[in-house]
Amino acid sequence: MLQDFSLRIDDNLKILVIFKKGDVRNSIINNINNIKKVDENLNQLYSSSLITLANSFELLISKMYLANLNYNESSNDSNISDRPIKFSVLSQIGGIEEAREMILEEFVNDLMKKSANDWFKNLGAINKKIFNLDDEKAEVVEFFQRRNIVIHNGGVINTYYLNNVSAKYKEGLVKGEKIEVTNNYLINKISNFRIIGLKLYWYVYETCFHGEITDINEKYQGFAFDLLNAKEYDSAEKIYLLILEREKDLNTSDQFMIKINLCQTYKWRGDQEYVEKHIENMDFSSTNDIFLMCKALLLDDFDSALNHLKHNLAAKTDKNKRELIDIYLTWPLFQKFNLENDFNKYLKELGYGINVKELSSEE
Repeated sequence: MLQDFSLRIDDNLKILVIFKKGDVRNSIINNINNIKKVDENLNQLYSSSLITLANSFELLISKMYLANLNYNESSNDSNISDRPIKFSVLSQIGGIEEAREMILEEFVNDLMKKSANDWFKNLGAINKKIFNLDDEKAEVVEFFQRRNIVIHNGGVINTYYLNNVSAKYKEGLVKGEKIEVTNNYLINKISNFRIIGLKLYWYVYETCFHGEITDINEKYQGFAFDLLNAKEYDSAEKIYLLILEREKDLNTSDQFMIKINLCQTYKWRGDQEYVEKHIENMDFSSTNDIFLMCKALLLDDFDSALNHLKHNLAAKTDKNKRELIDIYLTWPLFQKFNLENDFNKYLKELGYGINVKELSSEE
């Protein structure tokens, strides 16, 4: 290596690398340039992803405005009823319904030109619960302020950004410096915006359909369970808590299943004490063996869980037993139960050829 370059210390005590061969120097410079290109491409990718996410969120907000105008009978905005339409435009429209759609679209477009703060203000007028989403609003405001300086100011932090975001988002940031859009920032925003969007949609839907949540309750339970399966416990918890805001409107079965799954979000994050306190406040006296099995699994009482499982399946054929157990094995609640010897012995009795404990250990 010494035949290719030498080292020298200059008067400022900096170490200089002197290349003796041009091809070595050129190769190193090419590698450095390639690294710079990769960094530039990543920055472009992150910036374009930021804009795409912003566009998607804006589309969601605009659809909620339209849903409110179309389905909320109490929505009577004078800005729409008094909105003029030119005769030249009217002559090209096929009928009243098309004129209405055009006016609504123009009205919503005008709303979307306002700031994220204004969006929450307008949505809060639809359902006052949205006014309580202070943390969510602050996060959306910061995101769109960052989007604005990336698009209009080359990513350089300005006074407007610093004056409009909450304190926790501008900590360590200095006017004139370039703000970063990183992979972690985008992943965090995508995850959080999913929950924010679901909350906003729930509240708007709740108002538009006079408090009726039956149609979306099942979908939201599905969303939350998917998050639970994906081990996104914080996000799953927020959706289950959202659904439980309307607990009195849920049937008993849904109430228990949601609370059991909510307990799982705490259990798999290591907060067993909270799980036990929550279980104490639930009355299982009139529930069936499946709910009692779930309770036992939450408390790591595997003997009781197996007894309740066997009792529930007692009257079923072996084929039906296996079909139900195939479903149960996909439950996050079974991830520790799968490792229990007695449970695996019961599976073998039903004809399962693979020991779940051995399979889980290999993984």
